[in-house]
Amino acid sequence: MKKLLLSLFSLAIISTADAQWIMQTAPSATNNLFSVFSINATAVSATGFTGPIRTLNGGTTWSQNITLGGVNTFEVHTRNPVKWYIMTQNSSWFMKMGFSSVTLNGGKPDSILSLHFRDLACVLAVGTAGKIEASCDTGATWQLRSSGTIQNLNAIWFSDLDSGCVVGNSGVIKRTKDGGNTWSNITSGLATNLNAIHFPTSTVGYISGAGGKVLKSLDAGATWTNMPTGVLNALNGIYFVDADTGYVVGTGGLIMKTINGGTNWNTMMSGTSQILNSIHFSSNVDGWAVGNTGTILRYNGSAGLGINSSAAAITDFNFYPNPAKDFIVINSLVNTAGIKLFNALGEMVYEGNATDEIKIDISNYPSGIYFAEWRTGDKVVVKKFVKE
Repeated sequence: MKKLLLSLFSLAIISTADAQWIMQTAPSATNNLFSVFSINATAVSATGFTGPIRTLNGGTTWSQNITLGGVNTFEVHTRNPVKWYIMTQNSSWFMKMGFSSVTLNGGKPDSILSLHFRDLACVLAVGTAGKIEASCDTGATWQLRSSGTIQNLNAIWFSDLDSGCVVGNSGVIKRTKDGGNTWSNITSGLATNLNAIHFPTSTVGYISGAGGKVLKSLDAGATWTNMPTGVLNALNGIYFVDADTGYVVGTGGLIMKTINGGTNWNTMMSGTSQILNSIHFSSNVDGWAVGNTGTILRYNGSAGLGINSSAAAITDFNFYPNPAKDFIVINSLVNTAGIKLFNALGEMVYEGNATDEIKIDISNYPSGIYFAEWRTGDKVVVKKFVKE
């Protein structure tokens, strides 16, 4: 058994949460990006002014294989790793396949601002003047749905195959329980514009909007509660990696994170003052944010806060004791796996490589909640422990 001990010197030189978001180089610095969607840590697409861009190597290089000549593309979404779908300002529906070609499937009568796939074939699209349309043949044909509002609908997300919500201007929230066929009005208690929505589970959902507003639901969108953020920025994007751990992005380069379901929010260093419009995570530790003037930010993997131990049911990585006082012992079936420890603020307090078993000295750590990240080339697991 080998022992890896953390010294006070190493505590002084390791990086903190301020370095978690890393600026990427976009194909053009003049194009505003409105949406980002990632399949995994390497395959990511973003879209905005003049069309979509994509990377297949985790952001090292980006390319644009179609130029739409000044047409805004508002959102990219997929449930299929070889088929990406993009909505444009002039309401054309594009299908992007395999990151290599783009096919125009057809036109639509009104601008579409957001879309969400319930499954591989069925998609709901929402947009201006209360527009809701549905397709279950990946966009070949569309059926109009009645929303009961003339407000712009800015975002849509389904918590499961049947239940979903759309949000829009003037505090509008609409909910469906039948896969998007019918929609009912849900009281938000707000008159401000609602910009984004995400359900990390079938019951827990979050909405972000103007004036720093965040709403939370615990009943699949039937009711919503205001969760104060302490800011007044327009919050344009929201994404939660689990029921408690999530992020919002907005004006002024703002990125904030919560690890307790929106009760408290901490501002993260973004390195930009540009408007950020969208955020998406492909795993608990791999995330992307995009915004104006070609801004692309990548989360560097120093995440995982708030992940329940039960959610990481993997035998390749275990540790004891928990709670711990003086040390933790990490068992790994994969030699050379990377091991990191983080405190509740997201600051990395330990980094090393796993062997069969390592013993890490935590006797000098302040009491509180910590997270252990175990990472190989194709797996990332994060587990929580308590330092007494």
